Amino acid sequence: MDGVGSVGKVDVGARDWPARSGAEEAWLVGLEHRGGGPFAVEEDGRRVGDQIFDLLSVSFQPPPPLSVCVSECPPSEWERDSFLCREMTSWGTVAVRSWVRPWESVESLVRRSQSGPLLTVTIGTIMNAVPTSGNSIRAAFSYCVQQVRSYDYHHYLCLLLLPTSMRKAAFAFRAFNVEIARAMDVTSDPRVGLMRLLWWQEAIDKIFAKKLVEQPVARALSAVISEHKISKHWLKRSVEARINDANKDESYIPASIADLEKYAEDTVSTFLYLTLQAGGIQSTAADHAASHIGKANGLLLLLKSLPYHAGRTGRIPYIPAEVAEKHGLLVTENGRSEIRMDYLNEQLSDAVFEVASIALAHLRKARELAPTVPVGAVPVLLPAVAAQVLFDSLERSHFNVFDPRLGRGVLGVSPLWYQLKLKWHSWRNNY
Repeated sequence: MDGVGSVGKVDVGARDWPARSGAEEAWLVGLEHRGGGPFAVEEDGRRVGDQIFDLLSVSFQPPPPLSVCVSECPPSEWERDSFLCREMTSWGTVAVRSWVRPWESVESLVRRSQSGPLLTVTIGTIMNAVPTSGNSIRAAFSYCVQQVRSYDYHHYLCLLLLPTSMRKAAFAFRAFNVEIARAMDVTSDPRVGLMRLLWWQEAIDKIFAKKLVEQPVARALSAVISEHKISKHWLKRSVEARINDANKDESYIPASIADLEKYAEDTVSTFLYLTLQAGGIQSTAADHAASHIGKANGLLLLLKSLPYHAGRTGRIPYIPAEVAEKHGLLVTENGRSEIRMDYLNEQLSDAVFEVASIALAHLRKARELAPTVPVGAVPVLLPAVAAQVLFDSLERSHFNVFDPRLGRGVLGVSPLWYQLKLKWHSWRNNY
């Protein structure tokens, strides 16, 4: 087996690399451990920089969706971001410890010398990490706020109306949701997206074991968990639901509304439960209301996302088979079922209306519980307003999810109007 060359230079035999040059195929094979660096990186016999390496004995068959990069960075930057590599070594799949550029897209770096290729690795977007001053807790929470504002704006506006004592925890939870919700969307390789989700699944275990995870959202979550009695179950349940969804075949269609409702509760209601816990609110009525509001929001957001998924995969997911069949949308060919892609089809609008009506029923049940919900829980349940706004927008578009008006503003309405509705409900202390 070809291994590591002389100290000061890292060689990998050419036969250890696949013939094709696709970045997803450039995985390390058969490196032997030779201890830690620094080692000099050479290109065509010319020294291009010193790097810190930790070479491990690894052999991948088939190659997993994970690697790290060797890049030319000044020593002053090694310490700042070396945490990324330390975290990845815990997976047992990292061959090199070095600088990682977490914001770069996947690309292949090939180092060559006179004797053949030097270390060849792949840059993968492992997680959204940003340099912070001392990686302080304050900077971590600021990062969480920015992530929610950028990628979950309608919830961002809801969180601004929470009491100050609950706001930090809520932003940490929502930022965590942003991380796992976007995991499959920020890469063209689903394996990399799944890898991100698995990283977060492991990170939750580490956080509750009081181990340091050097990532801004993880640090914020760790701070929240140290201050409040938070259930690990809800965090794990949310990421596991995303993992299960990512593992499904592209042609998968949920069998029933109940399947969608469970997914909505696991991915939306859970964060309302967590926020109630952080606020010290123990109320069965509030929990039930949160469950219904989460299901309503989850179902409606899935409907709103149909055009995105149709454009990405060429299929329409998240319409249950029982509903699609009822409205004549289910087509079966070669033993596989899929939903017709007639964007302006009246039957599709009817199916969307049926699912949206179930979401509205959940919203009404949540509001029926209002007299028994503690006053302190009401701000946490303001996402009910978002659900109503989205339902109304769908209704105005005659439940045509491909109507471009649904993508305008916030949930299909102007940001100012949405904020006024939130403030009105907050002022009246209802949801």
